[in-house]
Amino acid sequence: MHIYFNYLRAVWLLLCASYLADALPQPWKEAKIYLHENDDYQNAIKHASPGDVFIFTRGTYKGPIVISKDDISLFGHGASIIPGNTQAIPNECSGFAGNDSAGMDTQAGICIAGNGIKFGEFKEHRRITSVTTPVKGVHVSGFEVVGFSGPNIAVIGAQDTLVSGNILRDSPTYGCITAGSTNSRVTENTVTSSNLNGIGICMDDTGPVEVSHNDISGYVVGLCLQTNGAQVEENKVKECCWGAFLDPNVEGVELKKNFISAMNPTCFDGSSGIFVDGGINNQIEQNWITGMKLTDGNGAGIMVWDEPDAVANGNKIERNVLKDNNIDIYVNSTGTGNEFDDNHCSTSVPTRLCDARS
Repeated sequence: MHIYFNYLRAVWLLLCASYLADALPQPWKEAKIYLHENDDYQNAIKHASPGDVFIFTRGTYKGPIVISKDDISLFGHGASIIPGNTQAIPNECSGFAGNDSAGMDTQAGICIAGNGIKFGEFKEHRRITSVTTPVKGVHVSGFEVVGFSGPNIAVIGAQDTLVSGNILRDSPTYGCITAGSTNSRVTENTVTSSNLNGIGICMDDTGPVEVSHNDISGYVVGLCLQTNGAQVEENKVKECCWGAFLDPNVEGVELKKNFISAMNPTCFDGSSGIFVDGGINNQIEQNWITGMKLTDGNGAGIMVWDEPDAVANGNKIERNVLKDNNIDIYVNSTGTGNEFDDNHCSTSVPTRLCDARS
């Protein structure tokens, strides 16, 4: 009798486990789906379930690829994404970066987008004013994305997105941009342009964003900081005009341990490794900046500047190393509370901003 009771109990437990497996969300229902270049990969993504992992096998895929499903991952294994031969079907990222040279909407290579996005005025891109339902938990990694008229990767109206380990080449607008999103991470990507194009990586989010360990080259602006409280650390930026550009009234950025070098020789007067354009209470620490030189002598390592409606206040610029620049630190601001401590450099305007010789 005791053995029979244990048998019934075991059967009951198995039935309960089976029921729970059917009722519970991911990871119980996740699937690994292998895609090839001739598959209908956009349709597969459109019908994804939470937890699905899409493996793009070696080959060339036509974009845009649009992602609006929660908690899915796309991994490229030798996969390249290039613009298609026909006009793209309009999607949430169409025209986000304005128009192309032919007057058509720009298109993103990979578009990670929430639902119910409302756009505001266009500046460098269309500002996002509200998002009804953000897309959550998307991970994109391992792709080569080349030559789209808009951002090679755009993250708009999203939450908890990870963009990592991609090679992004030759977009005239943005290598990667996060906008109207929260908890974005952009890390360990290579972002490069053979011509001097727009912006390598830009962050215009509503919430926290981390940009770290990326390698950026060949853009007018390497890192575009438009998000309060952004954490931008340990990136390598070279052959750009502005290594990192902090927009007016941006506050609380942590810009630390970045290596910025070798200004592009075709850059403009006033180009610099780090440009604080009316920023507030930002921490700029332990960056290494070298080779910010222009033929007219007006290249700078770090510049602090005011705009008519944005005065630079309360910025801490500390423990940076600046070498082989036209001017190491240049300040043209009436703001208060800007602190320059223990910077290893040789030249500054005004004088005495360098505490130790580089």
